[in-house]
Amino acid sequence: MSKITLQLCAESEVEMVCLGKRIAKALNYPIVITLAGDLGAGKTTLARGILNQLGHSGHVKSPTFSIVEIYEINSCRVAHFDMYRVKDPEELQFFGFHEYFDVSDLILIEWPEQISTFEIGIDLEIKFMTVGNTRNLIFNSMSESGDITLNKLI
Repeated sequence: MSKITLQLCAESEVEMVCLGKRIAKALNYPIVITLAGDLGAGKTTLARGILNQLGHSGHVKSPTFSIVEIYEINSCRVAHFDMYRVKDPEELQFFGFHEYFDVSDLILIEWPEQISTFEIGIDLEIKFMTVGNTRNLIFNSMSESGDITLNKLI
């Protein structure tokens, strides 16, 4: 496995949604993707683009208070996590965090730094850097599934 890195940018919400749609078309399942960046960097907007491309037509909100939102889209099961409020790894065990990995095709994790001590197999890291109105996204492949996905994006 080679570690692939890719940098892409979005200059508007529309471009971020389009980038999410492009990512969705490239996904190699099952896949775990982390989304790291400051508040307002576009993490949930990117997730919305991914979910829209998969066929979800409803509202996509950040699961800040619920911690996880589950989407059943056609034959794809998506678990969208927001770890912003998680302060203790025991919270993850309480709601069965690892069980989602056994039954989900796609796992999106916002604020992964909140659970960095918790063992999870990440396939693709996406880091959001804000420069003015531009969002630079740095993609790092962490597995064969991540490699395949990024190779389709290049």
